Amino acid sequence: MSKEITESKLRSMKHVLEYDGEWPKRAVELLELGRELKDQIGDKGDESKGKDGSGLLGRLSGIEDELRLIITEHDLEGVRFNNTVFRVTAQGGKSSVNVEDFKKELLMRDVDLKVIREAEAAATKVGSAFWKREWKEVKG
Repeated sequence: MSKEITESKLRSMKHVLEYDGEWPKRAVELLELGRELKDQIGDKGDESKGKDGSGLLGRLSGIEDELRLIITEHDLEGVRFNNTVFRVTAQGGKSSVNVEDFKKELLMRDVDLKVIREAEAAATKVGSAFWKREWKEVKG
């Protein structure tokens, strides 16, 4: 599995046009197109962290916020125009278990460590391996 790579390591990578062949030109075209699309798409932002969105996702997030206000102010189930419908529903917070804290709680309740380890192994699921895709902007 890959690990996070440092900014200095990214800067030290060989420039794609330093390689021979035709593929580096295609790689440059794809990198430029990908960067342009990423800039256009932007990101949704994070209201809980006070981070504004950008690009198309930022605009969409703003539109959704305004529609949510209209729906809640007028006590509507949603809004519809022709075949387009937008709804908002309140969702409860997600629940999660911190495995280390859970094991400590079990130990404090005199559950045998061997039993805890066996139960953890039996309950652990591992997803399929995949290719992680990353776009980074390197400074300098």
